[in-house]
Amino acid sequence: MTTVVPADMAAELSQAADSLVQRELARPQVRTPARGQGWSPDLWAATAAAGWFDVLAGEEHGGLGLGLEAAAGLFSVIGRQLVPGPYLDHIVMVPMIYPHVSASVRSRLDGARAGRELIVLADPVASGDEGALLVDGSLTGRACLVRHGSIADGFVVIARDPAGGAAVVFVDAQAPGVTAVPRDSFDSASVPADVRFDRVAVPGDLVISAPGIVIDRLRAVLRLMIAAELTGLARHLLDASVGYAKIREQFGRPIGSFQAIQQILAEMAAQVLGAEAFTAECAAQCELDQAESELVDTIALKGFASQVARQVGESALQVHGGIAYTEEFDDNRWFLRALTLQGLYGDETTSFREVGRTLLARPAVRRER
Repeated sequence: MTTVVPADMAAELSQAADSLVQRELARPQVRTPARGQGWSPDLWAATAAAGWFDVLAGEEHGGLGLGLEAAAGLFSVIGRQLVPGPYLDHIVMVPMIYPHVSASVRSRLDGARAGRELIVLADPVASGDEGALLVDGSLTGRACLVRHGSIADGFVVIARDPAGGAAVVFVDAQAPGVTAVPRDSFDSASVPADVRFDRVAVPGDLVISAPGIVIDRLRAVLRLMIAAELTGLARHLLDASVGYAKIREQFGRPIGSFQAIQQILAEMAAQVLGAEAFTAECAAQCELDQAESELVDTIALKGFASQVARQVGESALQVHGGIAYTEEFDDNRWFLRALTLQGLYGDETTSFREVGRTLLARPAVRRER
């Protein structure tokens, strides 16, 4: 069972994380690479030292075991502050596969938990591609649009096997046959790459046990955390729009006094509050070790959060007017990040369709009159 953490403790963690990020991003040597290159080693080291990567790790493995509510709070901060880096991989993926790996893989994951190594997930479901094939200990194929793939030290790859099942393997980024080709992106905070595997040797100790259980749970929790980040992005865009409406004047009055702008802001607020409530409820009810009960909820949540973040971003452009389409509009970065996350593990259309298929596949329940 997932550790139940008091709401005030999760809130305190979020506040501490928010203060840390604001303090770090106020330093030019951190803010410049974080905003311009999508990566800041100093910011990464600071968040690792603050224990971010141990939030979901169990106490039996030296972690904090604070549960999904605390982790969702962190991702809300990551969204609001537009924090760059493979945090999904290190906060979620690393601790979730940690109990199922060999000693050799665990040593690499320990380096990732300490912030010394970057280990990222290559999952074909995330980007909708076919993925790599594992045959007789040899991995061949590619993973498209792997976030932060060009700077990774290692990959956890979800691959296909000849029988049509799935396998989870660890691959060193420097192993023979591994090539990461950077891709251009309008989102400066993700730094994607196409990772190719050309008959990469995968010894047995690099294959992760119980792949089906691990994959289902991992994808469910990843959707939850992406939704939390999208909700944080939407919250920032709402707050920025409200602030702008208070100071931007037209016809001698703040534009926030006009009914049309008030209507847009009210609709944005309703959408953000709904996404925040749905995310909080899902984080409180879901458990790391019960994928079946959380699967539909996290798919629906991911779709809803994707829809909200996009719509709120579009409304923010309307509130800001012409400046919103120029390079001087810094908040456009948040909107572009939302568009990037929108398609990760399914956009709203794909997610809602999957929810419908899942519900229709369930046995009918006869109700007695």
